[in-house]
Amino acid sequence: MNRRPVIAMIRHYLSLTALAAVIVLWMLFLRPASLGGPVSYIIIRGSSMLPTYTSGDLIIVRTAPDYRVGDVVAYRVPAGDIGSGLIVIHRIVGSGQSAFTNPSSGTRQFYRWGQQRGH
Repeated sequence: MNRRPVIAMIRHYLSLTALAAVIVLWMLFLRPASLGGPVSYIIIRGSSMLPTYTSGDLIIVRTAPDYRVGDVVAYRVPAGDIGSGLIVIHRIVGSGQSAFTNPSSGTRQFYRWGQQRGH
């Protein structure tokens, strides 16, 4: 009896099982929001997030139940504002009642446009 084909078949089925597990985990945790998933993928452009993120870095963001000083947040600029439709990344450096302070402008802004926490 030749055991070689049996071992090859077992190896093949184990590979398929591992691939299926990776696909299921991706669908549960890393599927993009455009496909109904919980995360968005954003490529950093510019230098405003240095040294944490450099231009060209890929970050994965997800919606969070709350936000704190020090969190990196991403939000889509609403229609009618300059840059509408773009996703903007900022670190929260201060907070107050329903407002966060971002470091690029130093002003208090209301981030109510679907904020997401960066990883």
